[in-house]
Amino acid sequence: MNAARQDVGHVGQMEQLPALRARIDELDLGILQLIDERGRTVQQILALKRSAGVPVLDEAREQQVLDRLRSMHGGPHAWSGVERIFRLLLEISRGLAR
Repeated sequence: MNAARQDVGHVGQMEQLPALRARIDELDLGILQLIDERGRTVQQILALKRSAGVPVLDEAREQQVLDRLRSMHGGPHAWSGVERIFRLLLEISRGLAR
């Protein structure tokens, strides 16, 4: 393939970039909405636990969550990176208990 034809192919592929970026924006919004919904659900769990007088922190449950997610993980990101995200979610959820 000559260089001019190769450049045309790259230009055609680059035309997809705005649509792909728009899709990333949609996905980011969806992730944000799910994080917010998760936080509201955590608040409900905290209220139930407090009214029942049980400890709010359940490290065994957190490990179960991570183990379940690891078993369902299919890539393309390495589990170690995905796990960091979920550990951060668990950490900020603990912040709601304060």
